Amino acid sequence: MGGYRQRGQIMPVALGVLLLGAVGLVVLYNHGTRVSQKAVTTNAADAAAYSAGVWTARHLNFMAYTNRAMIANHVATGHLVSYVGWMRYVKEVTTYIKRVASFIPYAREIAEMVRRLADGISTAADEGAGVLVPLSQVNNSLLHAAQFTAWAALAPSRIDRIMQDVGRAHDPAMRINDRTAAGAMPGSVRAYVDVGVARQQVGVVGFVRNYRPAADDNEISAFARRSLGKSTRWITNRNGLNIWPVYRKRGGSTQVVSGGELTDWRSGDQGQTWNWKRMSWRTVVKGKATAREFSDDYQGVPGYFNVTDRDKNTKGLRMFAFASLPASAAPQKDFMAVTQRTELLSAIAEAEVYYRVPGVFTDDDRQHYNQLYSPYWDVRMVSGGLPAF
Repeated sequence: MGGYRQRGQIMPVALGVLLLGAVGLVVLYNHGTRVSQKAVTTNAADAAAYSAGVWTARHLNFMAYTNRAMIANHVATGHLVSYVGWMRYVKEVTTYIKRVASFIPYAREIAEMVRRLADGISTAADEGAGVLVPLSQVNNSLLHAAQFTAWAALAPSRIDRIMQDVGRAHDPAMRINDRTAAGAMPGSVRAYVDVGVARQQVGVVGFVRNYRPAADDNEISAFARRSLGKSTRWITNRNGLNIWPVYRKRGGSTQVVSGGELTDWRSGDQGQTWNWKRMSWRTVVKGKATAREFSDDYQGVPGYFNVTDRDKNTKGLRMFAFASLPASAAPQKDFMAVTQRTELLSAIAEAEVYYRVPGVFTDDDRQHYNQLYSPYWDVRMVSGGLPAF
């Protein structure tokens, strides 16, 4: 009997070991869950800030694309008006040649054929411009309206909704930039969160604005002129046949004329012959055209969006995300009155929306000034935020 009692003494020790092991497993489970939830909170803050930056950059690039599209339409109208004016000039020239050649055998018939051909092309150009110039104006008005839609998408409430959706995708209980959660943090952290959220909201609202070409210091007009590229000579200096002292072509150019909210392309070509009696040049043929003769309310670019600070500014736009996860969202296990302390989980992340022209398009890698004429807005994560805590 005594031998059996000695062997049974191990049972209390084994139960104690099992009890300690169970407590350790509970503590390990709770700690692992805590670490996992902390990682989820950090990832949610990063994703929310980056997603807000991507959303903002895409809409800024959309504004840049539509600005370029409106300028392209405006410049294309200038080309069309130039062509219409030039064809009217050519038609007048062929008519003049026919009149001069009417006394030359066979030349009169050839001149008439050329005149009819020029007249047909000129008429077709007039009819085409009558459709395309108003269509260009309607297209630019729609593009400008689309810019207002993109601008509305940058409202702080819209960006906050996107960040909340990203946070809930990580955990249904996740909150982004929640003031109540921030109020539970230490004073320095609470102040940092308040400043970060306020800076983001104010920065987004005031970062871009609508401009009218009549009151933008001729910026859009200058950009349109630079957009002419190799066609500058055709628009500004259309030199033609010069047979001195018999004939010369003068005044071949198309100019942009602004008046209030309206803009006009005005094309003019003329040919002159030498007047031996007066010993001076005399204008014998003309060809003129304007955009407003095809569209009374032609505006060119009715309006456009650009950055508010156009004075050589390179400062980016910060997106701030304070992610918080209530302690109740992290499942905790209690065992035999062993309860671990639970706290609010939180993390901070910041992203920057910035403008930089890719190196393949420029000779250097310097930071270019902010503008909405080229779609080179991008987003990157930046340091400066507090680590997860």
